[in-house]
Amino acid sequence: MFMLKFKFHVQDLLMANFNNPLGLLALTFLLPCVEHTRAVEEKSVFGVVGDEVTLPCLFNRSLWRKGARVEWWKYSGSIMHQDFPDEGFTWRGYDNMNITGYGVKEGDFSLLISPVRSYNYGTFTCNHVNRSTDKRTKLAEVNLVTAEVTRPKFPVEEGRETTLRCSIYGADGDVEWMRGDLSVGKGEKMKVSQMGITDGGKWTCVVSTMNKTRLTINHFINVYKRSRDGVKRCIFITPVNSNITLPGVNHHSTRWYKVNESKSLMKDRDEQTNGKSTITEDFSLRISDVRPEDTRHYECRSDRHIYYISIIIVTATVTPGKRVSNGTAVTFNCELSHPVPGVTFGWRHVTSDRDVTNQPSFTFNFTPEDARKWMCVLYGESGRVITTISQTFTEVKQQLNWLQVGIGIAVFVLLVMIIAMLLFWNKQRKKDARQNEIKTNETLNGGNIPENEEEEEVQYSTVHIKSITAEAVEDSDDTTEYATLKKR
Repeated sequence: MFMLKFKFHVQDLLMANFNNPLGLLALTFLLPCVEHTRAVEEKSVFGVVGDEVTLPCLFNRSLWRKGARVEWWKYSGSIMHQDFPDEGFTWRGYDNMNITGYGVKEGDFSLLISPVRSYNYGTFTCNHVNRSTDKRTKLAEVNLVTAEVTRPKFPVEEGRETTLRCSIYGADGDVEWMRGDLSVGKGEKMKVSQMGITDGGKWTCVVSTMNKTRLTINHFINVYKRSRDGVKRCIFITPVNSNITLPGVNHHSTRWYKVNESKSLMKDRDEQTNGKSTITEDFSLRISDVRPEDTRHYECRSDRHIYYISIIIVTATVTPGKRVSNGTAVTFNCELSHPVPGVTFGWRHVTSDRDVTNQPSFTFNFTPEDARKWMCVLYGESGRVITTISQTFTEVKQQLNWLQVGIGIAVFVLLVMIIAMLLFWNKQRKKDARQNEIKTNETLNGGNIPENEEEEEVQYSTVHIKSITAEAVEDSDDTTEYATLKKR
C-alpha cells in the first residue's frame, strides 16, 4: 500500500519538476504521501493583483490529535508553502502568504495572500498532517485565478493613443469593459485612440470564466492637457459617494498635496488623512466616499513631473422625490460641480432600455410605467461615455386628497344602506310567506276548527263552570251535570 502511494506521489513530482532535478530531490524527501480519505470540493477564487485574497480551509477541531498539523502546499516547480504557527516553524515559497484564522481553537486555517501577485495563480491544497504516522489528508483544494489591468506607466497626453490590457492568469475567460454602468467594449485589449481629457478616470474590466465566476477590476488613468504655463492638468469626473484613485508617478520621490496647502498628504507612503486619503504602493492617491467638499485641486509632484488634478463631482437629483403619485410633475436634473467644456448629458430609463432626452434636465408627468431605474449618462467631446449616475424609484406613492376621502366614505355608507335594505326586505318577504301559508290552510279546511283547538275551548269552558251554584249541582245527577255544560 505504501509503495503504491509513494509511486503516485513521485509521478506527481516528476510532472511538476522534470526540469528541476534538485527541486525534485528536495521535495521527494519533504513531501510524504497524501491520503484522499474523503471527497474534497474544489473551489475557484479570483484575486486582483495588488489586493489581498483568502483561500478557505476549515477543519473539525474535534478530530484534532496531538502531533497533528495543517499546512498549505502549492505545486509550481519546486515551490511549496508550509506553516506551523504554533511551533514557530515556517517554510515559505512566497513571502506574501500567511496562515490566518484561529487555528486549532476554531478550526480555521485559511491562507491569506497579500498582496496578490500575477504569478500566484495555481492550485493550492490544504492538508491535515498526522505527525505520528507522517500521513497527510487533503482538506481543501482551491484554484486561484489572478487578473490585473495594465496601463501606461505615466499619465497619457491628450490626443495620444493608449491601450488598456486586462490579463487573466490560471483560467480562460471573457472580458468586458465598462464606463459606469454601460458597456464600452469587449476583449482583453481596450484600444482608445485620440484620448480626450475627459477620457481619464475609471475604466472597469469585468472578467467572466466558464463557471460564471465574475471579477470586477476598477482601473484609473490620467489624461493630461498641457497649459500655456507648462503645467500638466487632469480632471476626474466621478459620481458623488464613489471611491476613486488618482494615479501618480510611480517613483519614490512622488508627493501629493492639496493645492493652496503646503502640507504633504504623504509622510511614509502609508499615512492616511482623516480616513479619506490613502497613498498606495504605486504612489497613487486613493480617496474614499467622495463628497462635494472633495471637489478641489490636488497636486502630484515628483523630481521631474508636476500634475494638477481636479475632481469634478456628478450629482443627479429628482424633484419632488423618489416616491411620487401618478400624474405628478417630476423633474430630473444631472449636473457637474464645475462646468467642463464639451461634456454632454443624456437620460435613459434603464428598466425599459430607452433613451428619453439628451438634456441634463427635463420634466414629465409621472406614470407607474416610469418607475424603477433611471440613468444619467455623461459623454465627452469624442462621444465616448465618461461615466453614469443612477436614480431609482422603488415604489409609486398614492396620495389621497380630501375629495377622494369624502367620495370613499359616501360609497361606503351607500353600500351599508343597500345591504341593510336587502336584509330587511328578505326578512319581510319570509314573514309574508308564512302568513299566506296560514290563510291557505284555513281555506282548505272549510272554516272548521281543528280538534286540538276544540279541546282548548273546552278547557276554557270548564273555567266558567266554576260559577255554577252548588244547588244546581245537587239537583242533578252525574249525567245531567255534564249536560248542563254549554259551549261558548
